[in-house]
Amino acid sequence: AGQLLIQPLRDRILGFLDEPLSVLAPAVHREVRARLQLLVRPRGHDTPRGDDVMALRLLRAERFIAEHLAERELDAEAVANHMAVSLRNLNRVFERHECSVTQWIWQERLALAHRQLADVGHSARSIGDIALSCGFSTQAHFAREFKQRYGALPPGPSHSEICSHEHCN
Repeated sequence: AGQLLIQPLRDRILGFLDEPLSVLAPAVHREVRARLQLLVRPRGHDTPRGDDVMALRLLRAERFIAEHLAERELDAEAVANHMAVSLRNLNRVFERHECSVTQWIWQERLALAHRQLADVGHSARSIGDIALSCGFSTQAHFAREFKQRYGALPPGPSHSEICSHEHCN
């Protein structure tokens, strides 16, 4: 059981050290912490329990999502296919987050866009460019979701520049 935890932990840490992308940092942190918790549990718990297996599946799914977050093709079905589980079973794994896989993907995309908007390294990029690169189909959709999540419009141009729909003005 230890090898099931140690090798992926080692690979994950080395991979992150080789390419320390800030977008992957939260997922790497969760995975490393969870694997370490499983490794240091008291003796007598050498085989993974059902909870441990679910936690490991969740970590694998989160990692896959983090690595493919900017890809428009990323959806719940793609994650389920990667994990070789049914969508229903994958959604059960995500019950730990009290959301579905789809909700998790959009939540992570929104968090990625939020981090990029706050990062001075992305200051030359437009809000629309960041929104599209994070998987949103339109800037208006992004602005609505951003406001719902963070209570304010994304920093940058006025809302009328973002959304030309009559109901948005």
